[in-house]
Amino acid sequence: MSLPHIMKNAAVDLTSTINGRFAPADWQQILERAEQKFQYNLQAAPEAGDVAAWQEVVRDFYLDHYWGFKPGYRAPKIAKPRNLGVQFIWMAFNALCSIKVVVLWFGQIYSRSDEPFDKWIFLGLIFLVVSNFVFFLWRNHAHPD
Repeated sequence: MSLPHIMKNAAVDLTSTINGRFAPADWQQILERAEQKFQYNLQAAPEAGDVAAWQEVVRDFYLDHYWGFKPGYRAPKIAKPRNLGVQFIWMAFNALCSIKVVVLWFGQIYSRSDEPFDKWIFLGLIFLVVSNFVFFLWRNHAHPD
């Protein structure tokens, strides 16, 4: 589709004050309608010139509420592949180093103490370790090989 020279900046002229974007299919229809209205305006008043005809198209586009097209288009997100190697290294580090130190620390406090609160802290940490592992398994249960 070859547009007239005056319409080369149609995207800026028609959408500079609009929040959002139009879908690509809608944008094609908008350009086609703009060209039709431009050609009609040129034929109706050839003495006014192409600048005045294009200004009338832009004015009509805004006054007619974007000709019924909705500017809320969002491009579909492309899912990038997750790197399970990095996740595995992080989980292994947590399981083998940091969480083991925390569990051992609070385990020795629980074994020396007679306070029931220390028992609940220790059991809460055990629950946290198990629930993190279950969450990791659940999140990656449908990973394609």
